[in-house]
Parts: sequence; C-alpha cells; structure tokens
Amino acid sequence: MTIQSNQWFLWFMLTVFLYIAMILIIPQDKIRRLVPFGFWFGFIMAIVITGFFQTLFNAFRLVGDPTVLGIPVFTPLAWVPPTIAFAVFFPHHKPWYYYPGYILIFITGAVAVQLGLEWFGMWQSIRWNPFLTALLASLPHSLMTIYLAAKKVTIH
Repeated sequence: MTIQSNQWFLWFMLTVFLYIAMILIIPQDKIRRLVPFGFWFGFIMAIVITGFFQTLFNAFRLVGDPTVLGIPVFTPLAWVPPTIAFAVFFPHHKPWYYYPGYILIFITGAVAVQLGLEWFGMWQSIRWNPFLTALLASLPHSLMTIYLAAKKVTIH
C-alpha cells in the first residue's frame, strides 16, 4: 500500500488533528456554545465552496477525500475547528480597523493550508492558484466577521 492509495487516511488524520488541537486549545464551554457557528460557517460553508469549485467548476480536486454526491467528507468536518477558533479569538473589544488584519491572518492561513495540502499530494489545482484561494477565503472570513461584529457575539 502506498500513501497515494491511502490519501483518505491523511484526510482523516488531518481532521482528527484539528479536533484534538481545538479541544486542547479552546475551553469546552466555548466549543459547546460555538458548535452552531462552526456548523453553519464551517461545515455548511465548506460544502457550498467545495461543491461549487471542485464539483461544479472543476477548479481543484481534493485528492483522496472520499465524496458523497461529489461533496468531500472530511473537508467540511475539518473546517469546523478553525471556524470555532476564528470566533473564539475574534477581536471583539478592539476597534473595527482590527478586523481586516484579523481576516488577513486567516486568509494567509488558508493559503498556507492549500500549499501544504498540495505538498502532501492532497490538493490538485486544475484551474486554481494560491491567489484565488486568498480571494475566495476573504468571502467566508468577511461573512464571519460581519456576523460576529453585528451580533456582538462575545465568548467568555
């Protein structure tokens, strides 16, 4: 057996690693309160984005991530912990001009993750590049910022 034939295992391990990191870094009560946020802005958003850009537009391929109806299984699950982290560390008590920098940090993280996935052979760009990842990542992170700022959601 080769890594190529077991790419699904790398996706599984990535997902498990993200959940373990979340549990170790973020207090349990905050995780529980943010599960709905993680579900809508992480899990559902990942389904929509990968559905459009992988399945419909054939822009990239998440190699080895098992699919159901063309939607990857582990990718939406893996998006939940970083989404919850985004909400937990959101600069609620800072002036609005901190928000673009916060968004840029997570956009940079998204590009770094894409490059890492490419390096491990888990991502194949077809009509895609890291600049497009940065542009695309600005949308969900901006939406999360608007939601968190408008709701004045604070996590204590």
